Amino acid sequence: LYVQVANWIRAKVVTGEWPEGFKLPSEIDLAKDLNISRGTLRKAMELLSKDQIIEQTHGKGTYVGATIFEQSWAYKLTTTSEELNWSGIPFRTEVIELTKRKIKDSRIIGILNLESTDDEVIILKRLRYVSEIPVVLHETYFPAENYMGMLHLDFTKQTMTGALENILNINVAWAEHTISAIYADSEISKYLKMNNGEPVIYDEHILYNKRDEVIEFTKGWFRGDRFRLKTVVFRE
Repeated sequence: LYVQVANWIRAKVVTGEWPEGFKLPSEIDLAKDLNISRGTLRKAMELLSKDQIIEQTHGKGTYVGATIFEQSWAYKLTTTSEELNWSGIPFRTEVIELTKRKIKDSRIIGILNLESTDDEVIILKRLRYVSEIPVVLHETYFPAENYMGMLHLDFTKQTMTGALENILNINVAWAEHTISAIYADSEISKYLKMNNGEPVIYDEHILYNKRDEVIEFTKGWFRGDRFRLKTVVFRE
C-alpha cells in the first residue's frame, strides 16, 4: 500500500500539481485525507525521500524537492528527451541557434571528417527546461553537406534523433560518450541560470550510423544539482 501512496504523491509532483518547494500537508492531515495509517504514510515518505522527490526538515515540515533527472546509459542508446518522456517529467525545448556556417575548431572538423575550415557545418543549440528551470544545454554539429534538411525542422517540437531516424532516414546505431565534471563558465552559467563556477556535468558524444560513420558531434552541459548519470556494468 505504501508504494501506491508514494506513486500517488510522485504523480502530484511530476504533473506540477505539487511544484518544487510546495509544502505537503502535515502527516496527520495527509494520512487522514488518504484514509491510511501514519505508519504507511511514513514508509511512503521514506521511499520518496530516498528518491529525492521530497525533503523533510525537522520542525519545518515536508517539501517537494528539486527535480533530479536520472540519465541512464545502460543496455541501449537513449536520448535526454526520451528519458524525460519515459520518466513522465514535463519539459520544453528552446532552440537558441540553428544555422549553417564555417567553424575554425580543428578538433570538431576532424571528428566530423571534414576536409578543411572551408567546409560548412550545421549547428543546433538547444536548451531544455524542466519546471521552467533550464537543466541542460546541448550544442550539436553536423556536416552540412549531408544534413541540410535539419535547417527546415522545428526542434521545439521535433527531437533531433527522431528527425534523423524518421525524417532523414538515417540509421542511428551507437554513440561514444566522454563525461567529466567541470565548472560552468560565464556563458554556460548564463544559459543554465547558475552562478559562474558552479559544477556541471559535461558530456561529449559522437553519434554513429550502422556503417560506423560519424553522424554528429554534441557537447552537453548538465546542471550538477539537477542531473545524475546511471549506468550498469557486468563482470565477465
